Amino acid sequence: MKGRRIVFIALGVALFLLAGCSTNSDTPNPTKEDAKVLFENRDTYVGDNSAVSTILQHLYLQKYKQELQLQTQKQPYSMKVTYGLPDAYKTEDIRNMLEKNAAVLFALIPNVDKVTFQFDASSNDSSLNTTYERSTIEKVVLAKLADITKSQDDLASFLNVGSK
Repeated sequence: MKGRRIVFIALGVALFLLAGCSTNSDTPNPTKEDAKVLFENRDTYVGDNSAVSTILQHLYLQKYKQELQLQTQKQPYSMKVTYGLPDAYKTEDIRNMLEKNAAVLFALIPNVDKVTFQFDASSNDSSLNTTYERSTIEKVVLAKLADITKSQDDLASFLNVGSK
């Protein structure tokens, strides 16, 4: 009886340690691995729903994405991403994340002209709903789109990826 108890305790501790060491793909901020995947997906086209979804899964606010809509019938080509966020985020932090997301999307997807971020009715307020255009994003983020994806390290630096 005592032996079984020790085995169960040992298994419980082992599972606890393994769970703590596993990586969490739902982290809200991009990691070095995310920067690698993003860099591998440069030159994607807005009509490639799967590739665009992959890119969004590796940007800021990744775990809060609810919906992606692509408009590829006529130019200007655009995309709309809907997020559902908890109220814990500060508005200014969200704006900074959206600016970086938009810049990376424009840098990786050469034929997208407009990116709209929308938040569902239950999260924060509608003042966060924002549209960015390719022609003005460089002024917003103070970086050239070509420089953002020059290398994987440049992309990681732009996203402020640490040593995660």
